[in-house]
Amino acid sequence: MRPMKQSLQTFSNAFLSTKTPQTKLTAGDAVWIATALLHKDSPRKTGFTVKEIEARVAQERLWSDDPKTIYHHAQSHAVANQPLHLKSRGLRLLYADGPLRRLYRPGDDFDPARRNGREMTEQRLPERYRSLWPWYLSWSKSNRKPEGAAQRNEDPLLALAATGRDIWADEHADEYVRRLREDWE
Repeated sequence: MRPMKQSLQTFSNAFLSTKTPQTKLTAGDAVWIATALLHKDSPRKTGFTVKEIEARVAQERLWSDDPKTIYHHAQSHAVANQPLHLKSRGLRLLYADGPLRRLYRPGDDFDPARRNGREMTEQRLPERYRSLWPWYLSWSKSNRKPEGAAQRNEDPLLALAATGRDIWADEHADEYVRRLREDWE
C-alpha cells in the first residue's frame, strides 16, 4: 500500500470509528415523530394512513432525502407486526391495523424476526420534540390492551404446541393409532 493511501485509510478509519452526536433524524425517527403528532392532534383516531404520515413528515420538514424512504418505513420497515425484509433493521416503531398505522406500544405483538428490534427512546428525539415522550408514555399506558388479552410475541400456531398431550397421557401414541385403525375394517 502506498504511504498516501495508507494515511488516507488510517484517517478514514479514525473518522468512522469516532462517535459523533446524531444531528440528522433517521427515517424511522421521522415516521415515529409524525405519527405521534398525528395521534396527539387527533386523539379519537385509532390509526393513520401511510399518506397521512408522509404528509405530516413533509409538513414538519423532518426528512429531506428521498420521500420513498418515508413511504417504505411507514409501510413496512418500521412496522412491528409486518414481516421483516432483508434490508430492514427490524424496527418496532409503528403497528399495522389493516391499512392504518399507529404507534407501537410495549405489549403489542410483533413479527418474531423483530424480537431484538429497536423501539423509540427519549434520547432519539430532537429537543424540539422531547415533549412527545411523556405524552407517549401516558398514551401507551392508557391505550394498552386489557389484562388477560393475548399479548404473545410468538407465532400463534407455535403457541398450540403440546396442547393435546393429555390425549395420550395413559397410552402410547402408536397404540392409540393402532386402536383407531382397528375400526377401519
